[in-house]
Amino acid sequence: MWNKNISHHNPHSLTAADEDTKQYIQWMNSTGNLKNTVLVIMSDQGPRSGQFVETDFGRMTSNYPLLSIYIPHYVKKAFPTIAKNLNNNENRLTTPFDLHETLKDIIFSNLEKREKESNSISSRGVSLFREISKQRSCYNASIGENYCPCYARHSISPADETLQLVAEYAVNDINLTLKDHRDLLCITLKLMSVKLARAQYTFSLRNFRSDTSYTDGPFSGNRWLYFCMKFTKVTDNLFYFYLLSDVDNTILPNERVFNPPENSIPDDSDPLCSTFCQYTSEPKIRTLQKTEVIACPDLAPVNFTTITAETGTNYQDNITYACNTGYELKSGDLIRECLADESWSGSPPVCEVVACPDLAPVNFATITAETGKNYQGTITYACTIGYELKSGDLTRQCQDDKAWSGSPPVCEVVACPDLAPVNFATITAETGKNYQSTITYACNKGYELKSGDRTRQCQDDKAWSGSPPVCEVVACPDLAPVNFATITAETGINYQGTITYACNTGYELKSGDLTRQCQDDKTWSESPPVCEIVACPDLAPVNFATITAETGKNYQGTITYDCNTGYELKSGDLTRQCQDDKTWSGSPPQLYELYELEFNTIVEIVACPDLAPVHFATITAETGKNYQGTITYACNTGYELKSGDLTRQCQDDKTWSGSPPVCEVIACPDLAPVHFATITAETGKNYQGTITYACTIGFELKSGDLTRQCQYDKTWSGSPQSAKTKSFNNTIYINSKSNYEDSCKEKAVACPDLRIAPINFATITAETGTSYQDTITYACNTGYKLKSGNLTRECLADGSWSGGPPVCAYSTVAGHAFTATLPLGYTPVSIGSPIKYTLINSASIGSEYNAATGIYTVAKPGIYLISVSMMSGLLTASHLTIRKNADVLVWLYTNNDYDMASQTININLAANDKISVVVNSGSSLFSVYNTFSVFGPIE
Repeated sequence: MWNKNISHHNPHSLTAADEDTKQYIQWMNSTGNLKNTVLVIMSDQGPRSGQFVETDFGRMTSNYPLLSIYIPHYVKKAFPTIAKNLNNNENRLTTPFDLHETLKDIIFSNLEKREKESNSISSRGVSLFREISKQRSCYNASIGENYCPCYARHSISPADETLQLVAEYAVNDINLTLKDHRDLLCITLKLMSVKLARAQYTFSLRNFRSDTSYTDGPFSGNRWLYFCMKFTKVTDNLFYFYLLSDVDNTILPNERVFNPPENSIPDDSDPLCSTFCQYTSEPKIRTLQKTEVIACPDLAPVNFTTITAETGTNYQDNITYACNTGYELKSGDLIRECLADESWSGSPPVCEVVACPDLAPVNFATITAETGKNYQGTITYACTIGYELKSGDLTRQCQDDKAWSGSPPVCEVVACPDLAPVNFATITAETGKNYQSTITYACNKGYELKSGDRTRQCQDDKAWSGSPPVCEVVACPDLAPVNFATITAETGINYQGTITYACNTGYELKSGDLTRQCQDDKTWSESPPVCEIVACPDLAPVNFATITAETGKNYQGTITYDCNTGYELKSGDLTRQCQDDKTWSGSPPQLYELYELEFNTIVEIVACPDLAPVHFATITAETGKNYQGTITYACNTGYELKSGDLTRQCQDDKTWSGSPPVCEVIACPDLAPVHFATITAETGKNYQGTITYACTIGFELKSGDLTRQCQYDKTWSGSPQSAKTKSFNNTIYINSKSNYEDSCKEKAVACPDLRIAPINFATITAETGTSYQDTITYACNTGYKLKSGNLTRECLADGSWSGGPPVCAYSTVAGHAFTATLPLGYTPVSIGSPIKYTLINSASIGSEYNAATGIYTVAKPGIYLISVSMMSGLLTASHLTIRKNADVLVWLYTNNDYDMASQTININLAANDKISVVVNSGSSLFSVYNTFSVFGPIE
């Protein structure tokens, strides 16, 4: 965050930011963000003008701005030397260059490196995580003399002659700088008076003469060289100085000395500035230190370190150590400097062996050997049984960078290969193919294990335990012979093999099963068949006959009859035998009585033959088939008599009266057409046939039934269809049965009112209502076009609108857009002329804008968006206009002191219209904040 507006012109208003800053820091703390955030609060400078700057505190804040740094607690704990250095540096000379180096350390994670490093007094930028030397000066830190807070200041009389000369020089230098800008508002400045003057620091001029003289020849007099030196004291031991003479190339080495001409030896009382201290080229600052030798004592050897650099033991000499490989700095300083008090800076470095961090446990591995976590210590792993090394290293060594060599071992469970399928077996359980996983088989039904293993386990050597199971088909034992039966079919005695029996002729199955199957438990299904001889039923007594012989009722047993006296065989058989189907051979003997009539006529009882079944009819009454016996029929429901007789009687000629009844399915009459409806399904007009209707679109059922069925009474179920005169889609329908209303009436369909939900950037141009087949029509507003949906929608029969809501989107034609700005700095402008925006944005499209003239020429007519922003300079106000051809469209005005203004308009432009920004008043505009943009045409 950066804000200059609060206190830029008034330092007393700075307190306005106190509460916001406090709340921000409290929020950072309450949310936990401060736990991992480096917070820097700083200012760019103090006040530059006003009475406050003339105070000592004001001068200090002006040249020595605020800098506050917060680092998380865990960083202080992990790097205690850094925390100590930050506290010490609070009272040392620091600059923004130091903050820059500090931020680099944070970004590039150099904290551990900074823990081990010492400092150099001569570096321009020093990270605040390192200790800054107490001897650091503004010169070391590259702070200009006019900003150095170390120098004292004192007032100088405004009437001082030297001050008057300096002031005149300053004014002349300003005029010289502005001489090329006289065509603007710059005028020639003149010094009127000096109100107040202060010296940043004091200095002294000294003149030194060489200790020895020289001559140009035997007849020349003695000559001396003179130094003119301007001194500034920095510390008790350090001075800055300038040599204020030009370089004399006649002496070796060339140096800035005053070498007076022969026979013009200056007098010691001559003025320094006018005699010795004249120069034409600007001298450079130099450093002067006290000449006495300051020596520090020899330093004792430091364990586990090596001296990498050594310049001696005198003042400002350095000795540099490096911890041996595998060791790191725990305290003290690796660079120590001999100080002015003959002591060494810092403290002796203490190097301790580095220790690597604890290694995280390795899954599925065991530590087999360990020599420690210090430098070169090793730790050795072995994957646990059933696991193998997939990546990483089983032995790791602690390295000098506190990191373990290699990478963590990754032990993965071993996996056994896929097993081949087992014939006649099924996998019943499987836990995988990894170590100790199992796979269990079961022989298929009807098979049994002959060898191998039902369950196999994956072992640590990636092999499966046991051997593959071998399943063979089961076999049932041989069956015992079955009495009175014969094997008719046999498929074997293995699983599902069958054996089929048949009882011998004259025998039948009494128990058990004639077909038996071999089961998976090696037993035969069911039970053995038991065949017993068949027995015929008892025969009914035969009228007028006597049994004369009988051998039994079993198979092939016989029974023999003899007609009684006065009777003889009419039909049938007098001997009958029991057959294998439990029936008696032949038929029962039928006898008739003989009468001695006058005509010796034989009389018998008359019986009619059986009648054939009648289709679609049922016998409802029957009195027998003898003479005058009757049989009565009724047609089934849905059927009616078409021909024949429903009652028939046995006649004396052994025939049935009448003819067989013929029953046919009944049929319903044709149905009249139903207006405004369509037949969707029809199964016929016969009994139970159906016809199904559906009202046409726009109509709904008013009365009656949409499905009707033909009933047994030849009528249709439901109510009869009827219709009335209707007008639909400009067509007139007329029904002759005008006294009935139509079954399908026009449906009262109403769609939602779309007018209550306006469409963005669209207008309703036509609407006919919200009923069935009504429509509503939209049009996208000017500048918008349809992106999706439909501009015309129709009310449908289901009460919804066709299509989707129109979506009108703002659109432009690509290829006509540009933005241009003025260059950095001030740009002179001329009243009445277009401004030439010369920096065209790289994203601009098209070539309609001419940067050489500042004019945009319209290529395609339409609506355009024009935008202009402006910023005046520090001293001048400006007045601009946006113009089409010669017409003023809008005005822009700014005050001085970097004031800003902007205007944006939409306008309908024709082809070849010219758009420009013209200056009405003002002389210059400031920097890239002045922009000119045109975008269009907008469809």
